[in-house]
Amino acid sequence: MHKDLKISLETLKDFQNDVDGIGNFPDRLLAKDYEEFVSILYDDINKIVIEMERNLELRKKDGEDRLTIEIKGSLCHFGYTAGHDNKIGGHCDLTVEKKEWLWIGEAKVFDSRGYTWVNEGFQQLTTRYSTGGYNNCHGAILIYIRKPNTKQIMENWKAHLLANNGDVENLQAFDFLEKSLIFCSEHSHQRTGLPFKVRHIPFCLHFDPKK
Repeated sequence: MHKDLKISLETLKDFQNDVDGIGNFPDRLLAKDYEEFVSILYDDINKIVIEMERNLELRKKDGEDRLTIEIKGSLCHFGYTAGHDNKIGGHCDLTVEKKEWLWIGEAKVFDSRGYTWVNEGFQQLTTRYSTGGYNNCHGAILIYIRKPNTKQIMENWKAHLLANNGDVENLQAFDFLEKSLIFCSEHSHQRTGLPFKVRHIPFCLHFDPKK
């Protein structure tokens, strides 16, 4: 990267949270390693979740693919190389790539199939799609929830996950996660033996107005 351009981006970075339109643009370009890339990506996904939850009346009939494609489109507008249904060990719901870095998200609608269905998504993400290497040691389960009480559903899902997946551990939440319905888990990836971290992200899509 040209020296003057890098200096300009570093300067712009100081204002990115205060000026509409800048967003995480400098951070995305300047990410120096995989961990920083993933951290910025999750910050952007959080913004997408908030936006999607604002007009639930328009999403009542949206299926898993429709919702995931909307996330993919938003990430592309942010400047990411994002894909839907890409072939990596199977057909991944959501992929984001930069340089040699890879992040994979598996989406599930929480419905009558319950926690077993979500757990199938966890197994797909961790044993089929992810490589488990140093360039792909993070992933996410995107849980689309149209039932009431997302907090209870996520607590039940955490308990189900830990009870049905041997070495999976619940990670200490980051500060901002303690104020959200998101939790993180970690386990040893069966292919590489390296730690693999999964973020479990609910989308609160229940809509049942009484008037």
